[in-house]
Amino acid sequence: MANYTIQNDCFFQDIKLLDGTDFTDKVDILVGGSPCQSFSSIGNKLGLEDTRGTLFYDYIRVLNEIKPKVFIFENVYGMLRHDKGKTFEVIQKAFESLDYHYKYGILDARNYGIPQGRRRLFLVGFKEQEKCTNFTFPSPKELTITMQDLLQDNIKEGNLLSKNAILDTKSFLGGELVDEKYFLSEKLLKYCLSAGTKNFYHADAKIDLPIARALLSTMGNHHRSSVNNYVTTNDRVRSLSVREAHRLMGFDDDYKIVVSKAQGYKQAGNSIVVDVLIALIKEIIKVI
Repeated sequence: MANYTIQNDCFFQDIKLLDGTDFTDKVDILVGGSPCQSFSSIGNKLGLEDTRGTLFYDYIRVLNEIKPKVFIFENVYGMLRHDKGKTFEVIQKAFESLDYHYKYGILDARNYGIPQGRRRLFLVGFKEQEKCTNFTFPSPKELTITMQDLLQDNIKEGNLLSKNAILDTKSFLGGELVDEKYFLSEKLLKYCLSAGTKNFYHADAKIDLPIARALLSTMGNHHRSSVNNYVTTNDRVRSLSVREAHRLMGFDDDYKIVVSKAQGYKQAGNSIVVDVLIALIKEIIKVI
């Protein structure tokens, strides 16, 4: 944010500080969600008991204050099963209390043009019953690309920049620069490619997948390959670059990433897949 001049009328703060009444009846569609880690199979599954889970109520508050014509709420599909379905019942009642009519469904990014197995719960709500009745979730389409198609090209050996260069720790990948820090050390390689234990990430260690596993906001922590995505470049194993992670979320390369590596991963892992959101909005436009 320090690199840009931010307009005073824009809001870049904690949602708890947002007064939605400033935007009442001025917004057509509100898109958002609450942190998913509380309901994720990778998280601790505390649900609404987790402080992150209770941010759901801030979404409800802002929705009630802004009163948009349409809302989209996104979260992990584990929310449906959490606490034997009781959590989702609470969430449904919260939306119903605001007099919104809604439908919900599970959409997977791989069915909307992005090679990532990312199943997410979407609730789409309307102020008018008829529009909700006429709304249908977008139909799946054939996936024509793999994760490999979104990766940068193979690294060119011996092409490290000189020590005097600004980017001296980086290597060329098909005209792009990828930092050496993405490649795994021997110690990390042994850990990341292990199958894990019975109770901790137990699964076959597979890399170079055609369809990526769901990206995590913590992917920079080098989880085992049973939950993270690793690829091979000239017989060397590496993690996805931040740019590749954003590509797998549907962001074009003209999207500027102006944050650190860790924050870049976090942004990608917490985002809604762009192509899925576009598909949803196209269906919404048909009925409003």
